[in-house]
Amino acid sequence: MTTSTTGMQTGETGRVRWSWLWSQRQDFAFNLLPFFLGYVLLGALFLTRQGGEGTDPQWTASFGGKTFDIMVIAAMLFGPLVDGPHIWATIARTYTDTKEWAARRMLFLTSLLAFAVGPVIILIPYLINMVVPLPRATLDWGWIAWTLGFSLYVMHHINQQHWGFVSLYKRKNGETDARERRVDQVYFMTALWVPYLAMITAPWSDPGHAGTGISLASEFVFDACHVVFVAATIAYVYHQIQLWRRGETLNGPKLLYMATIAPLYYLTFAIDARFAAFWVFITATGHCAQYHGVVWAYGEKRYAQAPETEKRGLPHLIFSNAWLYIVLGVVFALVTLQGPGA
Repeated sequence: MTTSTTGMQTGETGRVRWSWLWSQRQDFAFNLLPFFLGYVLLGALFLTRQGGEGTDPQWTASFGGKTFDIMVIAAMLFGPLVDGPHIWATIARTYTDTKEWAARRMLFLTSLLAFAVGPVIILIPYLINMVVPLPRATLDWGWIAWTLGFSLYVMHHINQQHWGFVSLYKRKNGETDARERRVDQVYFMTALWVPYLAMITAPWSDPGHAGTGISLASEFVFDACHVVFVAATIAYVYHQIQLWRRGETLNGPKLLYMATIAPLYYLTFAIDARFAAFWVFITATGHCAQYHGVVWAYGEKRYAQAPETEKRGLPHLIFSNAWLYIVLGVVFALVTLQGPGA
């Protein structure tokens, strides 16, 4: 995959500029299609909404007289087929390169300590309990803190990548106005974070506090999130219309990307418990696909197209064969036991 600036990539339709990061086809494959598939999953969840009992967000299906929990199957496949290989993408362009090792050995070694953060946080209450006996319920506080903290980190990580792609489309299409950058950033970050806040304050998220002050406060925040999202979206669309009326050239890929991501987030997080239960699969699959696109483009340019005089190594082999890259990614995920949402 290489960056090109020919044909539709630098074309204009009326007063809409269409400059793609790689090519129209590759941008569609890595930056749009995975999220379109997220809409397909939402549609499937909606059409099978009677499959669970009451407010149970699980999705079951029957085949050959047996009932299968689709969510459990999806969770078991997500790690080795989606998330694990996207971690491998980083390994492939860093830890397999001897030159990178020579330049960043200490960084590579100390970075591995990140894998200890989760276990340490989870074990802290148990370690304290060895010295000072704690109520049994408090032993789960480490796990709760880790899952909440990691969930916020995942959202921050994914959302920052989304903004990164918006910024790339802005640069690719010649947008340099600081005020417009701020408008785009405020709206897009609002459109990404507000639905997530709606999910964690939704009535279905904490039924144990129904009718209490906590529940009433959460309901207020939940309702406010809907108002904020809709109002922000209307304001942003109005702003784009005003730009058009002033004769400005609009950024087609940027607006298409934002128009794909923002509604997907709103529908996934803020509408229904069953949709929200699948948020990792709906949002992170596209995130992983995008990262593969970036890494493969870098690897192909850096290694596969390297001068013949350069010493060939493992990364040169990996980025010269897409199938090898894919297989090694899956093997890495299986060997490192990438589980649900790992």
